[in-house]
Amino acid sequence: MKLKNYFNLNGISQNKKYLIGFSGGPDSTFLFFHTLNLVGKENIVAAHVNYHLRDEADEAQKLVEQYCKENDVTLFVQEVVNDTNENVEGWARKVRYEFFNHIAAKEKCDAVVIAHTFDDDIETYALQKERSNIVTYFGLKESTYWKDLNVIRPMLTLKKQEVLNWIEDNNLTVDFDKTNEDDKYRRNFIRKHLDHETVELYIREKNSRNRMMQWVYEKLNKIIQPEFTLETFLPLNDKEELVFIYEYIKRFVPNYNLDKMKKNIAGEIAKQLRSDKAYICIKINEKYALIKDRGNVFLKPTAVLNRTFQITKAADLKELSLFANYDEIQIIFEQHGAITVSNDFQQYQAKLTYRGKKASEFYLKNKISYRFRIENAVAFIEGDCEILTKIR
Repeated sequence: MKLKNYFNLNGISQNKKYLIGFSGGPDSTFLFFHTLNLVGKENIVAAHVNYHLRDEADEAQKLVEQYCKENDVTLFVQEVVNDTNENVEGWARKVRYEFFNHIAAKEKCDAVVIAHTFDDDIETYALQKERSNIVTYFGLKESTYWKDLNVIRPMLTLKKQEVLNWIEDNNLTVDFDKTNEDDKYRRNFIRKHLDHETVELYIREKNSRNRMMQWVYEKLNKIIQPEFTLETFLPLNDKEELVFIYEYIKRFVPNYNLDKMKKNIAGEIAKQLRSDKAYICIKINEKYALIKDRGNVFLKPTAVLNRTFQITKAADLKELSLFANYDEIQIIFEQHGAITVSNDFQQYQAKLTYRGKKASEFYLKNKISYRFRIENAVAFIEGDCEILTKIR
């Protein structure tokens, strides 16, 4: 079998083990045989997902099984059916990479190798230009991570036609996915209408934007922290602040679906941070909120926000472990009996008093931070408006 000398699988080491994403199409078949030749059968396993989305899906699976059997390569197959309302492409990608991640961990693979080509890279850039998603890298990266899984794309300098020529030269049977010709998928439409001049333009644009993005990241990496100040955020320009918010959420908000992070979402967060309001609680998802506390910004779990408890017996005190002044509240309960405890200051501050003044006035005059109000609950007796806990 002829192997192109120029194709050396950059980033692939003979001392590591790899998982090959093997669909049975021309690109992944090319990748399968070249990786097999380079690292040997003992250092690769293959994974195939049958989505049952087209009539030929079972035939593609059989073809992959045949190639793996003939070359003594271990193959893992997952068969799935889409019973969700999700976008098919997004759903398939999530299923595929979850499967790859599972198999790579099980087989102790160092990375998964994916057969994206130069054409895929340019098509991805074209889609990025059209969509409103925040982009942190234009086109496809040669090496990225999906969760803890290293994803390697060694064929990004290889054009699709070169792959097809090699398949034909070696008289290999491959699966041609007919859905790749269906214009209802935007990527297919773009593929059909890309001409040479547009491709050359996109290459220049993509490279220029990635150089700019690299500079932006070098700047932002110095200031993206779990807690940051508006002094560091406000000087950013429009593009920088969108990337800042995207990266902040990516790094510090667990399990956030970044595929849904549109420019308008990040833009609204930036707008609120830039507003004149001293305190803002920005809900990021069901579990986390971003708190603007005058000049400081930090994350808080939503589970600790706006909580109010009726404490009538000692067993109820366990609910208060989330507050920094738990010990003080426990003493107050032992002294007074039944009490109400709350950190929902926006609700109680106009109704309660502290040292003879409305709580809201005391907070304002003494510049009591919102962080303190969230982390330290007040305790009071129902029917008596005086706050019993100390406000420092």
